[in-house]
Amino acid sequence: LTFKFAMVICKSLAEQVEEEEIKCIQKWLNESDAEAIADVIKKNKVKKLVLARNDLNASAAEKIADAMVTNTSITFLSLSANKLYDAGALHFKKVLKENTTCTNIFLSDNFVGEKACDQLWAVNAERDKPLTDNLYGLVLDHHSPKRREAETAAKADSKKKGKGG
Repeated sequence: LTFKFAMVICKSLAEQVEEEEIKCIQKWLNESDAEAIADVIKKNKVKKLVLARNDLNASAAEKIADAMVTNTSITFLSLSANKLYDAGALHFKKVLKENTTCTNIFLSDNFVGEKACDQLWAVNAERDKPLTDNLYGLVLDHHSPKRREAETAAKADSKKKGKGG
């Protein structure tokens, strides 16, 4: 029963392949849908792919990331609020290394730890044009080490001014 339901969702996703924007939010997409998602990505037609708030896991993330490496159409990818964990998020290191088209990657709310986020930020820093650590760009559960240092310094400076002023 679940498999049939997943196939209906995948077919619906596949039917959207000619669209420039695909939104599959809270559609219970899971690992069994990953091949269909990868097929959509490989067609190089979609520009914005939002797969937020589903049940995509590390295995699904690997298939999606593999397809994204060579994709030349998607500029905005959101996998926020899935179940990627560290292992799934780290598959996107290769996307950051090799894909120059996608300039907005949302991987937040996926139970990704600071260490894994730092690995992604390090790969991002090696890009010719690193994705930004702000409203758009690369969005992870933890800000970049550089931004965290700046925030810590700003807080310390604010405390000094409060005591001395």
